Amino acid sequence: MCELPSHNYGFNGARLTFVVFHNPPFSTLIFRPDGNYSFTGTGPLWQTWMAKKLNFAINYMMLNQSTIHQSGMSDFDLAFQLVSNKVDVYSNGVVATPERKQKVDLTYFIWTEPYSMVVPQPEEQSRIFAFIYPYQPMVWLMIVITMIAVVLLMSSLSVIYLNVTNNGITPAIPRHRKTASDYAIDYTMHMLRAYIAGARFMSLRVLLGVWVLMATVLVNVYSGTVISYLTVPRKKPPINTFEDLAANRDVGIILRTEAIITQYILEAKTGALKTIGDQARRHADRFWTDQEKLSRRLATGRYAYPWIQTFCQFFIVNQFKKDGACRFRMTDPLPFQSAFFSLALQKDSKFTPAFNKALMELWESGLFPYWVRNVSPQAPECFAKTKPRTISARKMPIRLADLIGAFFIFGIGFGLAIFAIFIEQIVSRASRRMATASKC
Repeated sequence: MCELPSHNYGFNGARLTFVVFHNPPFSTLIFRPDGNYSFTGTGPLWQTWMAKKLNFAINYMMLNQSTIHQSGMSDFDLAFQLVSNKVDVYSNGVVATPERKQKVDLTYFIWTEPYSMVVPQPEEQSRIFAFIYPYQPMVWLMIVITMIAVVLLMSSLSVIYLNVTNNGITPAIPRHRKTASDYAIDYTMHMLRAYIAGARFMSLRVLLGVWVLMATVLVNVYSGTVISYLTVPRKKPPINTFEDLAANRDVGIILRTEAIITQYILEAKTGALKTIGDQARRHADRFWTDQEKLSRRLATGRYAYPWIQTFCQFFIVNQFKKDGACRFRMTDPLPFQSAFFSLALQKDSKFTPAFNKALMELWESGLFPYWVRNVSPQAPECFAKTKPRTISARKMPIRLADLIGAFFIFGIGFGLAIFAIFIEQIVSRASRRMATASKC
């Protein structure tokens, strides 16, 4: 760690102390066992540009993890405390708030971008019960009700036909056999005779006709979609908003304790943000001050993390390089004001006006966004935007409204079959009376 110099409030080669901690991809610090370190990212680029622009030299105070842990504070809180009374510039970037402005000078912003979330890719749904997916539950319920109705009506018809064909006398099932299989055979034979006898009746023809017609429609519709449900992977709904996250039972949220977006979530009084905030409060391990530990927890695939888009992209690409697969994705921008990051200087520092002017020129030059794109690792396959596709019928469960015509036809046929039974009973009774009268 560098020896702190006495402050020099002129820029004629003055040496300014910058406090830096590991904050990839902007400031990437790697400490070696021999005490040396490497410092990469956008930090060295813009700091060298500023030093040449304003003619000053830089001493770095690098905060390693052991120093941060010994302080009992987060990396952000420790660096912010140091810039309040010891060092000249906090270079990792800070979002302005009224409380922070009271403690330090905040410069013109050096970087701005929207917030997004790192979320796990949606998992594939189990296909154990894929054979029931082609129909919505209401359709299956109507099919079961229809089958029960057909069975009951055909059982009633068998009894009626036996009565009609035997002049109102139902033949008794022989009782001399003892086994259950014998009773079953006898009953089946009597039913068969009843249906053979009933084949000449209109009621059975109508019932069987509409049932076969409906079954044909159902089987053809089902067979046309079930193959896709059995072979095409179906994924769980993706998380793209806070509402999606609040409704998801498998993925929770983790937060940086000192981040402004954490404050937004915890202070929410209604809606999905309040639900997410309440869930986070119930679990102490959802709040982190160490970015490295937070990243390791995020890599488990059970959490979502809201932060600026550059970090989201950096994390996703790093995980892709480790795992060889795009296990995470970045959501659309969250409904918050974009983050504006400023440098923090000592309160009432004479350097502040010069830094403001230089930072304006730096932003207008477009150099900083160019540096960010160049130092950020790339994995285009994890961010490819697929064109919205029309959801085909085979990928959506068939609704009852889609098949209402088949059930409507069955209902009409069912009613006609019952009506035909009454007509046939009237005709049968009239025929028996006429036959009885002629015998007399």
